[in-house]
Amino acid sequence: MKIPKRLQPLVDDGMVDEVLYQLMSGKEAQVFVVRCGESVRCAKVYKEAKNRSFKQAVQYQEGRKVRNTRRARAMSKKTRYGQKEQEDA
Repeated sequence: MKIPKRLQPLVDDGMVDEVLYQLMSGKEAQVFVVRCGESVRCAKVYKEAKNRSFKQAVQYQEGRKVRNTRRARAMSKKTRYGQKEQEDA
């Protein structure tokens, strides 16, 4: 199987020997079955925020509070920094 771009650093570092197949794909991530030495494991690769189709994101994030006012303001204005912070939260 062709190695996904987001798993390539793990292969380059020797943490993953081979990507066997994709197990599943969801709204937030893809899961691959990989071989690491003698063991078979799963690797979860999160999709970039702009490529996600998470329709109920508002319900998912409801009730979360941000203490830093700079971060909160950036999130509400949806600036590039705010989107990154929202993703990290």
